[in-house]
Amino acid sequence: MYKRDLVTAEIQKLAQALARIIGLKLEGKKEESDFWFADTLENEFELPYSGLLAISDEEFEFFLKDKSFSAEKLELLSKLLYTQIDHFDNTNDFQVIAKKLLTLYQFIEKEHHTQSFEGLSRQKQIKGFLENI
Repeated sequence: MYKRDLVTAEIQKLAQALARIIGLKLEGKKEESDFWFADTLENEFELPYSGLLAISDEEFEFFLKDKSFSAEKLELLSKLLYTQIDHFDNTNDFQVIAKKLLTLYQFIEKEHHTQSFEGLSRQKQIKGFLENI
């Protein structure tokens, strides 16, 4: 019971951080949104933004296996990464994040046997985004 309460609290904290990031993006506060994205990524997933950009997709998958995050936490990571996908900006950082996001969706499906309509739809969008670069 205690462990489940900790996981629930962790998920709620991540959901609040995600809502803050999305709200800031909608308000046009990109720099502040980027700050909270990097902060959440590092503090909640132990992965600095520069590390995310530097590691290969294979290393990213190994990182995910090593950390043994719950399926719920990985779903929130996918939503967090998705907030950084800008379909109108073809910079290298966005391409790297898009590829990591596809790796993450595949990892969730393979390791946790979980799929969602949202995830499938986003995978299709991301693949289209990457093909049009």
